[in-house]
Amino acid sequence: MTLATSDSYRTGGKTNTSYVVVDIAAAVVVVVVVVVVVVVVVVVVVVVVEVVKVVVVVLVVVVVVVVVEVVVVVAIVVAAAAVVVVVAVVVVVVVVVVVVVVVVVVVVLLVGVLVVVVVLVVVVIVVVLVVVVAAAVVVVVVVVAAAVVVVVVVVVVVVVVVVVVVVVAAARRVGVELTVKLFFSPGFVW
Repeated sequence: MTLATSDSYRTGGKTNTSYVVVDIAAAVVVVVVVVVVVVVVVVVVVVVVEVVKVVVVVLVVVVVVVVVEVVVVVAIVVAAAAVVVVVAVVVVVVVVVVVVVVVVVVVVLLVGVLVVVVVLVVVVIVVVLVVVVAAAVVVVVVVVAAAVVVVVVVVVVVVVVVVVVVVVAAARRVGVELTVKLFFSPGFVW
């Protein structure tokens, strides 16, 4: 393309305005094309960044849901274990009481009242000790289970927060770096 000041525009010492109009129109077309390309690139970058954000959010939600489900399952398992321990203790207490009652009845039938009183005192002491030990075991199991659940929940929350912060920061940094590289690099033609 020749400039409007070149001799090719001049005919008989006068400037040929048709060439000037053509050059101006071509320049306008080039500017419009460049603007359209820039707008398209900006839109594409924005869409890509938003898609990355959406994907990150979806991944974070999935991770949170999975972690919550794992915590719930662990809590249920721990609670079930505590219930099993309680049931086992109750069964043991019942068996001990039944055995003691049978022994008392047998002793009463065979020996007499004095021995029965002594046996009853021993039975009461044994039952009280068994109940106290069972209660202590249940309390320890429940406290340990609660502590385990609390620790698991705290660890999970901390891990999820750290993962979310790191992923979001990385996504933002990638988006910013991509935008800077696309629009502000020396090789980019506006």
